[in-house]
Amino acid sequence: MSLPLLLASACLFALSGIPRGRLGPLMAVAAGATGLGGLAAGLGDVPAASIDLAWAVPGGRFSVALDALGMAFLLPVLVIPALGSVYGHAYFPPDHPTFRRTRLAFGALPACMVLIVLARHAFLLLVAWEGMALAAFFLLAADDHDASVRASSWVYLVATHIGTLCFIAAFGMLAHHTGTLALDPVQGLPIPSLRWIAVLFLVGFGMKAGIMPLHFWLPGAHANAPSHVSAVMSGVVLNMGVYGLMRMSTLLGQLPTTMGGILLAVGAVSAVLGAAFSVAQSDLKRLLAYSSVDNMGIAVMGLGLALVGRATGRDDLLALGVAGTVWHVWNHSLFKALLFFSAGAVVHATGTRGMDLMGGLARTMPVTAVTTFVGAVALAGLPPLNGFLGEFVLYSGLARSATDLGWPALATPALAMTGALAAVAMVKVYGGAFLGVPRRSAEAHDPPLPMRATMAILACACVLMVPSAVILGPVLDRVTGTFAVRPLPSLATLLPLSKVTLLMLAAAGASLALVYRMRRAPGTSETADNLGETWGCGYILPSPRRQYTPTSLSEWLMGLFRGILSLREFRPSILGIFPRRSVFAFAVADPVLDRAAVPAIGVIERSATWLRRTQQGNVQAYVLYIVLALLGLLWIG
Repeated sequence: MSLPLLLASACLFALSGIPRGRLGPLMAVAAGATGLGGLAAGLGDVPAASIDLAWAVPGGRFSVALDALGMAFLLPVLVIPALGSVYGHAYFPPDHPTFRRTRLAFGALPACMVLIVLARHAFLLLVAWEGMALAAFFLLAADDHDASVRASSWVYLVATHIGTLCFIAAFGMLAHHTGTLALDPVQGLPIPSLRWIAVLFLVGFGMKAGIMPLHFWLPGAHANAPSHVSAVMSGVVLNMGVYGLMRMSTLLGQLPTTMGGILLAVGAVSAVLGAAFSVAQSDLKRLLAYSSVDNMGIAVMGLGLALVGRATGRDDLLALGVAGTVWHVWNHSLFKALLFFSAGAVVHATGTRGMDLMGGLARTMPVTAVTTFVGAVALAGLPPLNGFLGEFVLYSGLARSATDLGWPALATPALAMTGALAAVAMVKVYGGAFLGVPRRSAEAHDPPLPMRATMAILACACVLMVPSAVILGPVLDRVTGTFAVRPLPSLATLLPLSKVTLLMLAAAGASLALVYRMRRAPGTSETADNLGETWGCGYILPSPRRQYTPTSLSEWLMGLFRGILSLREFRPSILGIFPRRSVFAFAVADPVLDRAAVPAIGVIERSATWLRRTQQGNVQAYVLYIVLALLGLLWIG
């Protein structure tokens, strides 16, 4: 019953975008619940469930199957879009033009992702992948009256189709050697072909995952999209890139050690630079978008460690790498969706994404302040929340690699630096937006109940993932089993999960007790009238503008990455006795999009203008072109 329920879930998701009113979100929630029922039924499927039907499309078959790896990646697909549908219904009024435009595409997006995970035929995978790409494009371009939204959505569309072309080439090479487009394990591929196929898959799926330097579409797209769309894009759609890399790793057989090393290096660079770019942002949603780059880099590091372990016969590294990757993907889906939901509430209330214009929101948005704090601690990878557990598994695997291999452990400092930078970014987010005093006179407020409910559910999930670590261990053992033909050591034998969980729960209890003690301490209940005024450092009229801004907080750290960040400073010019008003600001350019892709496209555009001369409207000239093309094909053949 697992596959019929999951296919029914995909159909319900697709249909949830049709009706108006509350029926659409209810159908999306029903779709998620139906799919979760299918996953529960799939736990008892031995052997794995599969359906293989003839398809009228030439060369295609409707072939789907469910295994432990697919179940792991279907969890976020079934949960986050269902919550996003409820959130989006409250975020936009029902008659809002953006809501009407996004309704159908928001339902089609998770339906296509369900098919991507279940697909066991290249043609079905490509059809579902293209459906996901187009649905995401229409969601990103919803506010098309804004020029920046139009530009970012077209950049995304071009990037995703570059990835699709890589898939077509890779599947074509596989079909040339195997004679089939079925996604079955392949053995005995020639080494040159294997390398090219692996590189094509790395570029195609890496583009979707947003790993550097293939991330250039991600910051603008996720920042400019509606907040519930950003949550699904960052929390779920990016996972499809990681899933594709893991699925193709299981199909291509024994990849060389160099492929694992490449993934480790690419993941480490993406993690560190993504975190550095997130620290440099003053736009709240753009900061969260760049943090997705660093989290996908961490997931790719885990997969690289797993491939190194498989190639060298280190079953412990294989198990820890796969488990760490999947665990981190789960955690990222929860806390990143939570943070984008919370960011949407802040933008909804303040009317701006600029953190330098916020401040003091904890007083007027207490629910949003709590959910943002939970998401920020989880994203920073700090105990006692769930973000720590996935990184702990990866740390353990990298430390074990130092015993005999040595070189994979070089990624450990990169992982540590990523965590430190992520912590700074979250301090910037929470301190700049919610602490201090308001920098604007407008009175913000918590969002409506449906938005608060979805944020609270995700915050509770981030907390509950910690005590459920012992339960999730056997589930992750089944996932790691898809990467090896022989039994692998269980996660419980490799790590003291129960002890770590108890320590984290004890730390959480001690922290809560300390906060309670501080709030109940004598003197904390005094009113402001009984307290003296804070010394103003000699200033007669202190104002909210004199407090540190988030940009000022991170300025010193931005200087360490000045060359990589392409940091530009706009300094004030103070001239005369009564100078004009001026500002001190920073601008950070993306090194790939702004310094490489856009200039390259400009060169291509200018160099291709001579082709316009061939468009003469002369029939004889067009016939000549056809003849020349045929002669060229005959000569090549």
